[in-house]
Amino acid sequence: MTLRLVFAAPLIAQQIERIQMAELTRELHLTDQQQKQLAPVVERRDRALAGLEENTSLSKIQKLRKLSEIQTSFRNNAAKILTPEQIKKFDAMQAERRTRLMGHS
Repeated sequence: MTLRLVFAAPLIAQQIERIQMAELTRELHLTDQQQKQLAPVVERRDRALAGLEENTSLSKIQKLRKLSEIQTSFRNNAAKILTPEQIKKFDAMQAERRTRLMGHS
């Protein structure tokens, strides 16, 4: 059973990445070029998040700080690819997601 999970985890991560790219493409009306540029940014962010989750040496506060750094880096790198209008929409999407995660929906 554990062996299945080891093999399933990368597949699940790939599916989540594809779903997020589809959502970003749809909501932000990304061009093909933007999709190609943004995909590795999403992938790097997801790898960093996975590494953070697996890191047992950090306290919860340290993990929260690192999570904030990862998200800030992701936003800044995405902003280099997006138009000013897309950045506004992206920031609104992120704010909405944070609100939902905090249970304030």
